[in-house]
Amino acid sequence: MANNPSMYQVAVSSYIPVLAYAGVALIALGTAGIIIFVVLALRGREGKRRVYRLLSMIFAMILITGLPIYIVQGINGSHAEISMGAGFVDIHAPYIGNMNYTSSQVIYAFMENIDTGNVTVAIRDAGTSLGNLDEGIFMLSNGAKAYVATDNATSLVISLDSGKYLIIGSQNSRSMAEYFNLYVHSVSGL
Repeated sequence: MANNPSMYQVAVSSYIPVLAYAGVALIALGTAGIIIFVVLALRGREGKRRVYRLLSMIFAMILITGLPIYIVQGINGSHAEISMGAGFVDIHAPYIGNMNYTSSQVIYAFMENIDTGNVTVAIRDAGTSLGNLDEGIFMLSNGAKAYVATDNATSLVISLDSGKYLIIGSQNSRSMAEYFNLYVHSVSGL
């Protein structure tokens, strides 16, 4: 994270790509099971060959399950970047694209726990909720649409003049909100 008076930048992502590791584990387990039971099926008696073939097919399904999990989470993942400067906020994220807002588009802003507060993330329309990461387009508990890029439940909630919300956060959402308060728009409660 780079932080200086002229620019604030932060990357938002999961702590650990847990699902990628799960995908690798399923691939390894499936491959090992297939090899073991195919060898046993080739060497075993006729009665046991059927069981070994069945077990090989089960491990093949485990392998097939692990591949897309690894490909989606291990290679692509989800990583958003938030930048702020004097009078602007830029978001670059896979599910919401590139979004740029100026202070004139902000109606009000406040800090909120988006899991348990008055304005919560209710329904994901597009994007991901992986571990600590929420990134994408969500419906809020108040019925409004929100563009979300945060890896912290306590996030900066920004009401825009379009009637939509922008919710951003990082491991240090408080620092982000303080910068936003100084250089972009006032934040209630700071």
